[in-house]
Amino acid sequence: MEIRTIKLEKGNYTNFNDEFNLHDVIIMNGARGAGKSYPTAKYVSSILENDETAKFVYMRNLKDELPTYAGWCSDLNLTKIAGCEIVRLERGKPTMGDITLFGEDENGNVVFERIIGKCMSLENSHKYKSGKYDEFKVIVFEEYSHLKMNATSEKTYCFNFLENVVTVFRDRPKKIFLLSNSLRTIPLLETAIEEMTGELFFKPIKFKIFRKNKANKQNEFLAYLNGELYKNDGAELPKDEFLPIHSNKQFILLSHKFLRNTYYIKANNLGIRHTHRKEHYIELRNFVERSAVNQFYYPDFKTERNFTCDYVNFTSEVRAFLCDYGYKFY
Repeated sequence: MEIRTIKLEKGNYTNFNDEFNLHDVIIMNGARGAGKSYPTAKYVSSILENDETAKFVYMRNLKDELPTYAGWCSDLNLTKIAGCEIVRLERGKPTMGDITLFGEDENGNVVFERIIGKCMSLENSHKYKSGKYDEFKVIVFEEYSHLKMNATSEKTYCFNFLENVVTVFRDRPKKIFLLSNSLRTIPLLETAIEEMTGELFFKPIKFKIFRKNKANKQNEFLAYLNGELYKNDGAELPKDEFLPIHSNKQFILLSHKFLRNTYYIKANNLGIRHTHRKEHYIELRNFVERSAVNQFYYPDFKTERNFTCDYVNFTSEVRAFLCDYGYKFY
């Protein structure tokens, strides 16, 4: 999967131009108010305007989060779609209701009515299997990242997401937007997209959006917690938040205490041998199994160049190390 980093100065916004037409899965993480929902809504609007039968899916993790559809839909060009200056939205059933757009005249009479979308939640994915979705062109999955998941719930999450995708699109071309205000990711989901590229998905892309936000200490601290601050040489992540989990003759691998699949690479100039604890083996297995979504930070360009060239060998060495201690890979 292509991963692209966007660094925005204060007051600037994203500009994706025709990027959305080149990819079928677009993942956007990071910086609030930088331009994730708005360009997505404009893209969906263009589809609804040009095709009177087209619909979209607004997806959230939980059914109780679905009322937020109204806020996201406010960025749609509703007046142009309806051809009226006075418009309103209504949603049907709480778990899987249609999103209906109404246009009214000055007297409050309904002169336009059209179902433009449907709300879905992952926790109710089993309820959608019998539906008909031939006219649905886009899935918008807002705040897709889920903070607290163990291995079992993460597998369930990914299964439900992929099941919804297949249910809605079948064998038709797909257009999926995954949006999140956090840089925290779901490694298994990105691994699934990576593994199914060429079969279920085509040309997925991930945008990591950073913004400089120095307006006040509160905003700066909130941005720091989300990993949104950056320096000229990359994301600003304090080095004391990384803990060593493995080393070989060339490199020391450090894992971030909070961000999943986020690592810091140091050159092992002193030949340090790392002593492993139980949690280190678990993290190393995660490092190997989800290598497609690992994110790395380096102290300098030389270390980055050397590790990039040796990444495949390093990963294979870690896998062999774990196998020696009885770990199995499937």
